[in-house]
Amino acid sequence: MSKASQNHIVNRRLSAGTMFAGLLILTGCQTPEQERYADLDTCSGMGARYGSSSHTACMLQQQQRRDDAQLRTLESARLSQIMAEDARRQHERMRRERRRD
Repeated sequence: MSKASQNHIVNRRLSAGTMFAGLLILTGCQTPEQERYADLDTCSGMGARYGSSSHTACMLQQQQRRDDAQLRTLESARLSQIMAEDARRQHERMRRERRRD
């Protein structure tokens, strides 16, 4: 495989990794109002009356789930970025070693 071909493959993988990380971050973008209405629907659908302690607990639980999901998404994007950077560095190191030979 030629050097140009190898460079192209690595660059495509890095680009794909970056795009994937960006898409992960952008998925599920709702306004706070939309999130609140979705939570209200969820809690009402489970039988919790508005204003009751069970409704309040349900709303807090929905927010916690959303926060946890966002944290997992950001962590996944961070790990993808680290892996892409490691791959780029390894590729550069291999390329320098081949030049010396």
